[in-house]
Amino acid sequence: MAVKHEVEWFSTWFDSPYYHILYKDRDMQEARHFMDKLLAYLHPKPHEKILDLACGKGTLYT
Repeated sequence: MAVKHEVEWFSTWFDSPYYHILYKDRDMQEARHFMDKLLAYLHPKPHEKILDLACGKGTLYT
C-alpha cells in the first residue's frame, strides 16, 4: 500500500500566482507604516526582539 503525502499549503503558496496578485501593490513603505503602528501598540523594550514568522517572503526591518 502506497503512502499518500499531502502537500502543505505553505510549501507552494509564497510562489503561487495568487500570492503575487494579492501582494503586488505592497511595498517597503507599507511594511514600514505597519511596523511603526505595531511597535507603537506593543511598546517593546530596547532589548526585546520581534520575530516575523511565516508572514510572507520576509523583509528585514531595522
